[in-house]
Amino acid sequence: MERYKYVRLKMSNIPDEIIEEYKLKEKATPDGSVYIEIRRGMYGLPQGGLIAMELLEKRLAKHGYRPVAHIPGFWKHDTRPVWFCLTVDDFGVKYIGKQHAKHLLDVLSNYYDVETGDVIRSRGRAWSSVHCSKGGSIHSPNLKSIGSCATTNTNPN
Repeated sequence: MERYKYVRLKMSNIPDEIIEEYKLKEKATPDGSVYIEIRRGMYGLPQGGLIAMELLEKRLAKHGYRPVAHIPGFWKHDTRPVWFCLTVDDFGVKYIGKQHAKHLLDVLSNYYDVETGDVIRSRGRAWSSVHCSKGGSIHSPNLKSIGSCATTNTNPN
C-alpha cells in the first residue's frame, strides 16, 4: 500500500472491551466516532485485492518477476523461462527447466505458505500448479517433480 487508508467507525459499533483497552473515549470525535489507520490489509476492505496485488508485485519484483503489460494477471521473469497467470488466489505456472520452477517456488516460499502438486508436461515444457497461503492464496498446477514444500514465514515484507 503506497499510503495508509483511514476508516471512521462509530463507537457504538466497537465492543466495550476494545473501547476500554485502547482508551477510545478519549480519542473519539464529538459525534462519537474514531478514525482507524489501515497500514496493511483488513477483512472486508474494498481495496483489499489491490493492496494484496501491490504487495505481491513489490515482493516478486525484487526477484525479477513482473506483470506483462496489457495482459492483466499474466507475469513473467526478466531472464528466466518462467511465466504464470494469476487469477484471484490461484495461478498456473509454465516453465522450461526444473531449476527455473524451483526459483519461483523458493521466492514464493519466502513470503507465503506454499504447497505443490502434480506437473503436466507437454512438448518438453511443464505446466504446474502451486497453492500459497498467508493472508491470501496463490494457486497453480503442482510442482511435485521439483519436490513438495509447505513452509511458514512470518516475514511481513
